[in-house]
Amino acid sequence: MKPEELDARCHEMKARMARKKGQIESQPPFDIVARIEAVASQKRFVNQAGQLMRGRDGWMVRFYVTDPLQRNADGNWGKRVKQSERLCSLEVERDKALKKMREFMKAENAKQQRAWVDPSSTKQTVVRYWEDTYFPVIVETRSWSTQKNYRNLWKTYCAEYFKNKVLVDFETKHASQFLKSLTEKVMKRGPHKGERGLAQASLNHIRATCSGLFSHALNEGLIDRNPFSEVKLWVKYRRKAPTVKYTLVEVIQMLAAIPRTDAKLVTALCCLAGLMPGECAAARWEGIRGNVLEITESAPSGHLGETKTERRQGTVLLIAPVMRLLEAYRLECGKATGFLFQKNGSPRNMDYFASDFIKPFARKVIGDRWAGLYAARRACGTLLFNLTGDTRATYQVLRNTEAISKKHYVGADVAQGRAGQLILEQAFEKEAERLQLNS
Repeated sequence: MKPEELDARCHEMKARMARKKGQIESQPPFDIVARIEAVASQKRFVNQAGQLMRGRDGWMVRFYVTDPLQRNADGNWGKRVKQSERLCSLEVERDKALKKMREFMKAENAKQQRAWVDPSSTKQTVVRYWEDTYFPVIVETRSWSTQKNYRNLWKTYCAEYFKNKVLVDFETKHASQFLKSLTEKVMKRGPHKGERGLAQASLNHIRATCSGLFSHALNEGLIDRNPFSEVKLWVKYRRKAPTVKYTLVEVIQMLAAIPRTDAKLVTALCCLAGLMPGECAAARWEGIRGNVLEITESAPSGHLGETKTERRQGTVLLIAPVMRLLEAYRLECGKATGFLFQKNGSPRNMDYFASDFIKPFARKVIGDRWAGLYAARRACGTLLFNLTGDTRATYQVLRNTEAISKKHYVGADVAQGRAGQLILEQAFEKEAERLQLNS
């Protein structure tokens, strides 16, 4: 029991004894009254059990979040904010989903309990600063897909390391040690499971995320320099895996192997029209004018919002193979209004849609070459460049800048190089024969 609670309890007992004896109850000292009021108004942390719900795309857990740092001018606490997180797909049994919910809420309660610390403490951890200050800024200023990438990257590589690291004590040598450890770490999951270290591009993403956090703290005057901006690494990076861009033959094979018309159309829109999966999800029947599709929104992972950049808004020409699939899909849908690909009136989550209705059939014909719908968009950019020899065809259709298109979407046409080698072979043999005759 706290001292102020003990004092209040003792005074209350003395007052009761005085009333029993008929004595006049004395007024408690002012400081005791203030302590009683402080105890009564004190906000206490409560563990939550969570609520399991059936969502559109899987089992969801609902819980509440109250930030103890957010008080109004009167010192009163703000309202509790209701949040929901996806746990697993609906194919998982309810008992197993409940087990996942209990594990999630155990971690969530521990995270929220850590927040009940004196905010004036100078020993604020890096994780606390991420949760309370920096990531909320990302949520306010960045798109949902960017928020998701930040959150996943932090959770996977940074949260455990920075858990007990104090913000003001973190130095350049610690940043260097952290980044170097990632180049030596053995991957435990994903396509590179069992391999050692991260590729340079992945490490640069992590470094940029951490540097952004410390830059924000620097701008707020909490630290005097950014420890990540001064790091120079001399390490051997893991080789970057080659980026997959489907060939025209592979595109045709996948379209022939996929049974569902809507899945065929999604694949064709990405491979032959250069749409991103989120743009496919946000496409509407009302946005189709003849053989032109208007792109105004994007719905990455089913979350409808603005396009990634303003350049992504525009119109895309739908060529004959895409139009044939679109007309077939229109006949299946009957009254075609709203989103092309919808579930209960909302945009489809293309992550799950591709995993369930495209990937199993695509892998039967192209095997391990399957690399998702983003590889289909890269295929479109590469095919356009190889067939036209002009980068403008790529960045105009993909609605990117020329520099981005060259870096990520335009691949070399190996057929041109092999044709050139055959010409070189013929020239060599002809010239060698001529010189031999002259000698």
